[in-house]
Amino acid sequence: MKKTLSNIIDNTHTEVATIMFRAIGNKATGQAIYTAISIAFNKRKLERGEEVDEPTRTMYVGQTDLDTRNEQDGEANRAPPIGLEVRINPYHVLERQMQVRNTCIVEIGTLTNTMREIGSKRPIGQVMDIDEMFDLFTNGKAEVDKTTAEEDAEISGLTVEEIFEAQRQRAVRRANSLKEIQAEAKLMVDGYTDSYNISILSDLSAVDQHQYGVRCYEKLHAELLRMTSLSPRQRRPEHAGLMTLIRKTKEDLLNWLIQVEDDPQFTQEFQDASDRNPNMVFSYNLQPTLGKTVAELKAAASLKAA
Repeated sequence: MKKTLSNIIDNTHTEVATIMFRAIGNKATGQAIYTAISIAFNKRKLERGEEVDEPTRTMYVGQTDLDTRNEQDGEANRAPPIGLEVRINPYHVLERQMQVRNTCIVEIGTLTNTMREIGSKRPIGQVMDIDEMFDLFTNGKAEVDKTTAEEDAEISGLTVEEIFEAQRQRAVRRANSLKEIQAEAKLMVDGYTDSYNISILSDLSAVDQHQYGVRCYEKLHAELLRMTSLSPRQRRPEHAGLMTLIRKTKEDLLNWLIQVEDDPQFTQEFQDASDRNPNMVFSYNLQPTLGKTVAELKAAASLKAA
């Protein structure tokens, strides 16, 4: 890849870079926790003697020592995208996700020191604490899909309220299951809190860099919205200039996302990724319908064509 996500971050303003590193770090933290939870769930299934497919069994059976695991996994250095379903050593995937998180924390610290040296007193947001992220996973508000509930009510003859309650109970059961293995999953994550790789962002696959880039775009967009909502008294002297810099970085980021998507050498990689994850976001989801997923846009296009 000629131009990487790191190149874009390196060429932007310090305050804008901190927003991007925080966005990447938070996403990587969530991915790492999800990976650790998945490992713990599958280990318990194997311990109970439940039926699992062979790739899953291969991933978890007899893997106790990190060095041994990495030696046994000859393909680990060419692992698939870290945010998607993984059929290669999951411990290596977890380590890479934590390397992304830890690298972002170090970079934010460096940028913070730079800003203080030039006299900036603006508070710098940090990557979310691991315990806070775990709390979101286990105690987060149950999501209720109103549109789906209304459609299901019409088909099933049940009331929307009954369906809402069923969704809520499912979320509670899921949260309780997560709490049962939280300690085990957190122990795995904590084992990689010192794992650091300065070049990790440049070394990631095209899909991983792209998806972190999408998250950066969304957070820059959100920051612009936040800044425009401030009253005149809340605005700093450099307010307008910073908004201009964020807008410029958004444009550069969007152009880069498009270039990566259109690069023939990554066509198959993106196809495989979108097959695994139908909610994967692409550049055409970001403007003007920020937040729309591929599946939603495809559905809307099909309805329009019909």
